[in-house]
Amino acid sequence: MRRFAVIALLAGAALLAGADSARAAFTLTLSDGTTTQSITDGGAGDLDASANSQIIYFGSIGVFNINITTGTTNSNINGNPAAITINDVSTSFTSGGTLTITLKDTGFNVPSGAVVVGSQLSDTQLPGASTLTFASSVNGTQVGSTLSLNGVGGVTGSGTTTISSTPFTLSNVTKFTTSSAGSVQFTGLTTVATPEPGTIAMAVSALPLLGLGYWRRRRQSA
Repeated sequence: MRRFAVIALLAGAALLAGADSARAAFTLTLSDGTTTQSITDGGAGDLDASANSQIIYFGSIGVFNINITTGTTNSNINGNPAAITINDVSTSFTSGGTLTITLKDTGFNVPSGAVVVGSQLSDTQLPGASTLTFASSVNGTQVGSTLSLNGVGGVTGSGTTTISSTPFTLSNVTKFTTSSAGSVQFTGLTTVATPEPGTIAMAVSALPLLGLGYWRRRRQSA
């Protein structure tokens, strides 16, 4: 009996170690072309402090003062569709420049096979002569076209790929370029789902409305 108890304890420890390593793979990377900073879920720079699939960051890089309320992933619960979100980013800047924000996690186990990768980008504040772009990738390869905004609004896109093995890596890259001082506020969402006729199209078409509703709720609470 004692031997079986020891085996059970070792198995439990292995599962916990696996969970910790999976969360360690969830990272937020910020770069202005000169300085790069990476924040790991539950690690240094994550104001949320615990490895719970959520990263909160307030800080500065170069001319950019950055407030990221949440970077989130659902790989820890095997969510289907798989999703990774860079949510409610507020950034002010004292001069022109380019800020690149990368959110990445490697612990996704579902779905697999033929999938649809959906992307959404929306903003509620974007200064003139500025560009905001967003691209989603699976296992380091971009799927679908790069989304782009030059003003306040929202845009969606999708592409198809095949996931032949799990776990797989899901990431998105948001790039903001401006020529003057000001501020920007945006949200980006990447999803991976098994294609279902009609359902995927309806879900993708509803994404801008979801982003707008979220923004309105924040304005009302403020």
